[in-house]
Amino acid sequence: MKPPRDLSSKNGRLRYSPITICLLIILSCAGCSALRHKSAMAEENTKLRRQVIELQAAGDKKDYIIEETLEELEELRNLVAEKLPNWLEKETDRLYYEGIRLFNLGKYPEALSMWERVLLLNPAYEKAKNNIEKTHKLMDELEKKKKE
Repeated sequence: MKPPRDLSSKNGRLRYSPITICLLIILSCAGCSALRHKSAMAEENTKLRRQVIELQAAGDKKDYIIEETLEELEELRNLVAEKLPNWLEKETDRLYYEGIRLFNLGKYPEALSMWERVLLLNPAYEKAKNNIEKTHKLMDELEKKKKE
């Protein structure tokens, strides 16, 4: 695994924590030794040491890392808030119709399983509730007919 070529941001501030940099050095050394090129490993070590020295010279390391992380978390939160409702709706519909398909094939327990998964994602999904109830009744009737 090669570390990014430029570990600093546009304004010259630290992008990765010192611990991350140390891990990158270790991983880089391991990757080089796996290639069995001692000179390549030494060269990589020299490059990484230079980068660490340059980054240590940059100021406001911790504040920038925290600020950058908070910005990334906010972007991630916004993305999840935007995408999750749409995904949930599609996934519940997909599971519901998969249950219909299984029911039509006579695979009642598998159909029940699909509809129960729908209710885990959306407890208010009435069609799934109704199908579960009807399928249990149908399975009970089939069981009674087998016993007769």
